Amino acid sequence: GLFRTLIAGLPFSVKPGPSGNIDEAFNIETLIRRAASKSKLDVAANDCFDDLCTYGTMFMKVYHSIKVARRSLRQPIYAPMGMADMQRIRATGQPPQPVGYQTMPATPQVIYKGVACEYISIWDMFFGNNAKSLKDPHAQRYKMSLQEVIDGVQQGWAFPDAVDKLRNVVEPASPPPDLQVQMAEREPAAVATPSQVNEREHTCYEWWGVLPKRLVYLRLDDQHLIDNPEELVPVKALFANESLVAVDPNEDRQADSPFLTTGYLHVPGSIYHIGVAEMMEQIQDGINEDTNQRKDNVQLILNRMGVILEKAIVSRADLVS
Repeated sequence: GLFRTLIAGLPFSVKPGPSGNIDEAFNIETLIRRAASKSKLDVAANDCFDDLCTYGTMFMKVYHSIKVARRSLRQPIYAPMGMADMQRIRATGQPPQPVGYQTMPATPQVIYKGVACEYISIWDMFFGNNAKSLKDPHAQRYKMSLQEVIDGVQQGWAFPDAVDKLRNVVEPASPPPDLQVQMAEREPAAVATPSQVNEREHTCYEWWGVLPKRLVYLRLDDQHLIDNPEELVPVKALFANESLVAVDPNEDRQADSPFLTTGYLHVPGSIYHIGVAEMMEQIQDGINEDTNQRKDNVQLILNRMGVILEKAIVSRADLVS
């Protein structure tokens, strides 16, 4: 119901303000609808509402994404052109037509550039003690392949020694301890599939908080930025159990992380709220107690029994089955 009311069909509307006009409002609304559709907002929101109703709290990650993948391109092949051909092109304004195409080797290509929305499971978000909001330090757990770390080194945001430390690490196929009970109820397969070294996935944590400058500007090119080593600055850190992958300053103007959260029934001063299941817990306990009492009463009625004290027997001949 929440999904159909709030998200299905992307029911967004933009109205012009006192200094605006209808055309500007329509153009902004069109851009918002396109960005929401490309970012898969509806898919992420549907999963978030499931957590919202079950646990009372949901998390969504909204950020600007640039996805790069290796793709093969078809390059056009043109016939040799003489002076007459060049004059004809200038006169007609028609570009030359290719005589064929040649497939080029796969090279990194930007396949998406825009807003991305991701559903974050409540089991993959971690907070410190007494956390009240996303302003407090928090971390997201997810999987990252070794190839992604290698690409990060080439792009300049990952530390080179992280590749060496993660190259020979093979994580077990079983889920983490905090997810074992949940995964056992779903009965998924926990068999490690064969994989190459670069496609092995490693459990990483993306942490958002504050750190002293001496722990932030670790690269040689950033050493001049350490004017006060103990001064705290907002940062984003990425690390695995075996290695620190990256540390960078938080570039958001308000020092916010890309996560959004809300609750079904708000609990003041808490990051976690009350969901439908918790609201029905006491009612369910009462129903279970009444049901058990009824079952016990039926068993007593159907299986009546009597007791005779041996010391009260006068004559055993008086006993009748």
